[in-house]
Amino acid sequence: MSGPTRFFEIIASQPLQVAVYVALSLAVITATGILYAFNKVIYQAFFGRIHPLLVMVAVCLLGFILLAYL
Repeated sequence: MSGPTRFFEIIASQPLQVAVYVALSLAVITATGILYAFNKVIYQAFFGRIHPLLVMVAVCLLGFILLAYL
């Protein structure tokens, strides 16, 4: 089974694991936003001119997709 059905299957079968992943992802995105608001230069060494929140959201989505294939 693949595609969107696989994601719904994971959410239904392992709700605690998904909830923990979502909570950690939101914490990372929030921390990134707070740090970026105080010091925009801190992320330029890692991401260049790409907005850090966009990068963190992309990493979290990629992590969930990879989690679905484990």
